[in-house]
Amino acid sequence: MRSRALAGVAFVLCWAGSQVAAACPPGHQVDGDDCDWVGTPGYVSGESTYSAGEFIYSDYVHDDAGADLDTVQSGEMDPGNPVTGTIWVSPDDPTSPRFGSTGDNLNARWRYSGDFAYPPRGTDTQQDLLSYYDVADILELRVTADAAQVHYLIRLGALRNADDAVVGIGIDADHDYTTGGAEWPRGANVRGQLGYDYFLTVWGTGAELVTYDAAGTAVSATPVPVAANLDKNLIEVSIPRPAGNEGAIWRHHVGSGLWDRSTQSWRAVEPTTTRTVAVTSIGSPLFPNLYNLLFRPWEPNTWWRETKQAEDLARNDISEDFADVELAKLDS
Repeated sequence: MRSRALAGVAFVLCWAGSQVAAACPPGHQVDGDDCDWVGTPGYVSGESTYSAGEFIYSDYVHDDAGADLDTVQSGEMDPGNPVTGTIWVSPDDPTSPRFGSTGDNLNARWRYSGDFAYPPRGTDTQQDLLSYYDVADILELRVTADAAQVHYLIRLGALRNADDAVVGIGIDADHDYTTGGAEWPRGANVRGQLGYDYFLTVWGTGAELVTYDAAGTAVSATPVPVAANLDKNLIEVSIPRPAGNEGAIWRHHVGSGLWDRSTQSWRAVEPTTTRTVAVTSIGSPLFPNLYNLLFRPWEPNTWWRETKQAEDLARNDISEDFADVELAKLDS
């Protein structure tokens, strides 16, 4: 009797295992399910690793404040701030002073170097207090490949609607920055001759792959498959893999912002209400419509780790912010 009971348990466990295995189809599918992404991240912000045939980059958390327009950086006092030194007594809790940098950050938030915030939703007007939705905050980027396609997984801080956020992925496939495209498509306001052979724009309900010739002319703009998962705050997308790229090293430049579904373009960044910024400068073509920029080579030891990002976006120069992905390490 005992042997039959054990056999029954073994059968149930085997059946359950087969059901789990069957739930995740082989290979990589653009279905919004991350069960086929099995690599282990390095768990260190600002660093990348290869694991199980995947390139995995882990970004800093809550570093989505865009360009530095006023040159006042994280860790510095606001001009004209009545608080002196580095101790701020929070009005929410006067008995517990906070060691921070400014006294005008609502809800005791320590200041960013970047000067952009998310727009309020509905009747919410306390922009800094309640409207940091993190939808343009990339937490993780994964890349893998098979013989036919290159696959991407983008994990965000939040995703309430599939097309709240937009992510731009510029690819220099030949490592020659003098050839290929220079400007990000669809109103991102990111410029600079970085030699994009391909540019992938992803907004959750759609994705477009633009291919450039050596002179930088866009020769095609092709829809590619995309899927979003609102429960897991992720977007998956795949692009065709060009023939003869088995040993290639693709240079990636990646950034994110908000998507304007009415114009099918990047939404203009908006100023935060609690940091020093000339509102008239918002919307200037000098400043990219990006909240988050991946692959900064370093970040100063500030609270949000986004000062290098803020400086590069303010200059509209992201030439140092890239990751080289070796396709040979991705083949599955």
